[in-house]
Amino acid sequence: ISSTLINTFIGHSLDVINFKSGRKNWSQTLSLSKELFSSKEKFNQTIAPALNVSYVSSISNSFISSILCPIVYHHYNKKSSSIVSNAKASIAYFTLSNLLLQPIDYVRYMIMAHKGIIPVKDKQNFIFKNTNDFVERTYISKGVGEFYRGLSLSMMKGIVGGATYGLINESLNSLFNNKYKKGIKNFFIDTLSLSATIGVVFPLEKMRIAYIADSLRSHRQYKNELDCMTK
Repeated sequence: ISSTLINTFIGHSLDVINFKSGRKNWSQTLSLSKELFSSKEKFNQTIAPALNVSYVSSISNSFISSILCPIVYHHYNKKSSSIVSNAKASIAYFTLSNLLLQPIDYVRYMIMAHKGIIPVKDKQNFIFKNTNDFVERTYISKGVGEFYRGLSLSMMKGIVGGATYGLINESLNSLFNNKYKKGIKNFFIDTLSLSATIGVVFPLEKMRIAYIADSLRSHRQYKNELDCMTK
């Protein structure tokens, strides 16, 4: 419940600020943040459009974590709790999680791109009433495969992110003698591990968003995911 609320309202809002701020400096970004939350009109134009999809994404992520984490980590760590085993478990979990959440992420990013929150040049006109209408129209016009656009980049993000988190987390636990992974020490170790992971996979996430949003262009810029990464 706590992770759902945090990811929905704080995480989604920070994503919007990230997209809208572009190359602004810290003070300009702070001013933009105040503007988005102080004006009801601005809030409805930026934070609100994909908030419901972010809520679905957060619930799904929490549900997947509560089921998948114990299974995956138990499978890889039942014989050994070494750094390598933990890294393998993290890679498996992060990759599976990214694949399962890919269609929801696609819908969220596409709605944000349509609303101008994610900037897209030469954008095609695609009219939809609400989220359900967008999903139905996309499915009818492009098929279910469209919701998995950028899947290879999602898998790569999962592998790189999982390896980073697993290696850093287990290394820090060993360094600070946190054998039972409990208490305030574990909180700081998890925070550092996740922060480092987000930093490492950030370029891949930017590429994935660019590739997903590219389908809105009248003349597409990228032939495939490899072309997107190269460019």
